[in-house]
Amino acid sequence: SNVGHAIALVRSDGDSHFSVEAEIHPSWKILSAETQPASALEQWHVYQDGGRQVVRVQLSRALRSDAPVRIELNGRTTVDHDSLPAVAEGLRMLKFRNATIARSLLLIESRESPQLVPGETMQEALVDADSVTAEDRELLPQDWQGVLLDLSQLPAESALELNPQRATYTCEAHLELRVLPDVNEHRFQLL
Repeated sequence: SNVGHAIALVRSDGDSHFSVEAEIHPSWKILSAETQPASALEQWHVYQDGGRQVVRVQLSRALRSDAPVRIELNGRTTVDHDSLPAVAEGLRMLKFRNATIARSLLLIESRESPQLVPGETMQEALVDADSVTAEDRELLPQDWQGVLLDLSQLPAESALELNPQRATYTCEAHLELRVLPDVNEHRFQLL
């Protein structure tokens, strides 16, 4: 199974909100919740609502428009996302309730090779590193590497596809060949 992190900067639209709720995708289980500042987290719990699992993060103070709270929910999925293509909706751990979503960023980091490029169907969702805002950077690891996508630009049923980056390598080789009766000796040296 795979682990994931859903990180959100949450602010109020002017009303007093002391909690944030999000529906959990059926293939995900929430393991922990944290906030920044840490003192903003009162408690969190998961409950059932009409057949859907919902996580509720209770805050110790009301949300304000000028002071966002960073909420990080850590989870585990039972679906094997090591093999792409995967469906965008399955990688989206949470769907926030009563919220306006500016961007829904997904960072895909490969453990095997950083040489992955998005498939043709994902080009419209690809986020160029130059267009990452200061607020986006607060949600990403400090030295992030990988493919960054904005899932709000893709339909839920879109397949996410990463392909190996094609590369051409040039190699010079020095070859020594000795042929003697009953013996062939080859020696290669790559330069």
